[in-house]
Amino acid sequence: MLAALQHQLSGDGVCVSYLAGAKQGHWPAIPWQNDITCSPRFPGTTNNLLESLKSPASKQKAEAMLLNEVKICSACGKACALTLEVCNSCSGDIKTTAKSYTDNVMMCFMLGIGKTCDYPLTVPIRAQALYRVAKDVAVSQFISNPEFVKKLFSPSVVSEIMRDPGSFIDTYAMAGFNYPPSQMQIHLQFILPPLMPFHTRLLMEDKHFHFLRFFEYRYVRTVLQFLVESSATVDLVGQFDAESVVDCIKDCTGIDYFTHHREMMCRFKHNNKTAANWEAADFEYAVLSSSDGSASDSVILLRSGEEAPMKNALAIQSNDKLILQNYGRPYSLMGAPTGTYYRYAKHPDDICDWTDPMVNQSPIVDINSPGVSFITERTGPEEPCWQPDEHVMHKFTQVRCYVGDACLGTGVILMTSTRFVWLSIENEAVGLGIEYKSIQLHATATELCDEIPEPCLYLQLEPEVSEDDDEMEDPPEIRLVPSNPESTLQPMFDALNEMQLAHPDDDEGSTDAEAPMDMSGFTFAPGFSLDTDTPNGH
Repeated sequence: MLAALQHQLSGDGVCVSYLAGAKQGHWPAIPWQNDITCSPRFPGTTNNLLESLKSPASKQKAEAMLLNEVKICSACGKACALTLEVCNSCSGDIKTTAKSYTDNVMMCFMLGIGKTCDYPLTVPIRAQALYRVAKDVAVSQFISNPEFVKKLFSPSVVSEIMRDPGSFIDTYAMAGFNYPPSQMQIHLQFILPPLMPFHTRLLMEDKHFHFLRFFEYRYVRTVLQFLVESSATVDLVGQFDAESVVDCIKDCTGIDYFTHHREMMCRFKHNNKTAANWEAADFEYAVLSSSDGSASDSVILLRSGEEAPMKNALAIQSNDKLILQNYGRPYSLMGAPTGTYYRYAKHPDDICDWTDPMVNQSPIVDINSPGVSFITERTGPEEPCWQPDEHVMHKFTQVRCYVGDACLGTGVILMTSTRFVWLSIENEAVGLGIEYKSIQLHATATELCDEIPEPCLYLQLEPEVSEDDDEMEDPPEIRLVPSNPESTLQPMFDALNEMQLAHPDDDEGSTDAEAPMDMSGFTFAPGFSLDTDTPNGH
């Protein structure tokens, strides 16, 4: 049985389970080439920089740029995208894991920050095209190393590698983009086979390169090439979820993501199996999955076939990464990487200072309501150009404003004697003025869902009506999210009730029927009814 298991596991390293416990000294190391060309713009860490900023607005912008919103897997410590429910490293359950923050390494590099809390930000960059950068490194540092090729790759592909390494990379490399990215910016994932045995098992179980999460470089390039050659455009304004994006792309180009992903997964599995050269003799253990999936994985000693109950599969995986991957090679005697990761920005002083005021950079939104006006000029930081006899009745600070899915930023609410006003505190060219009679409905939303992810004051506005249109447009929706909803949301609601009562709708006779809405979780103004005869929510 033991001999059969060792035979089955050799090759791609997977049968019913996978090889683990890579032996020290069995693997070639590829030293990293350093190319540091200048000093950092800011020598400290991300936290040091944030602490040094005095302006609240600058600090808020810096945090948005320099910190990733992620889920940290409690089992393996991997930072995963917020949308994932299963860790893409160890397959642990992260459905209920709370949001955390990590350094946005890409932005740190772009802005010339010297280091994170864990390592300096330095690495060689050789070209502008991401795929070209990765391919050059794969060829010059890895594929050109005979010891590496002979050890890691199956004899069936070694001659192919030696004959044309560039063509081999184009055929076998697993390159693409994760969306949404866990590091905030879209960045290229470039993986040279063979996958480690544990990751091969994930691939065979379709738990790697996830559907509607991973977009292969070939797919993206094909779409972009079609658009360039046809001079076509894809209107993705307002499209954020991956399924809507690929549906829109298919409608515009005829290129189907679903078909491509199926073909890609078959190709990745075949190529990885063809290229892999894992040998059971190079590993201490085999990790066997339970047949019903109810128990934890079992660790088996390959030399005896006996179970090793004191060994933990996750701990072995972590150690295998240190032995098999090439981050920071070679390691010091203490096990610390001696290589480095990112190089400082080549000309950091040429980068536009992100602390500069964002003047006249208004979010692109469209509010089709007759009683709404955009406020682009002010008499003071929190004062619009006043209308005759206008004065403030109620004021609320630190309130984020969403028009549909677009966030206009954080600002101040002014309920004046004549209108409802929201002014951005980040950009004096951004603000809204809304006539009270244009607010058809207002409510507090406290039962959260995908559409209402935070407690807010919800406004539904009177839609624009064109004489040429047979149907009325959907009413515009605005969400106002206070920073402290526990103490602010109800007073905001009560204040708007007061102002609505002081400005009744002139058109009390309207009987236009509207499509029913699910209003569970909303609290409405006193006297509001969901009867079809009720035209407004105030």
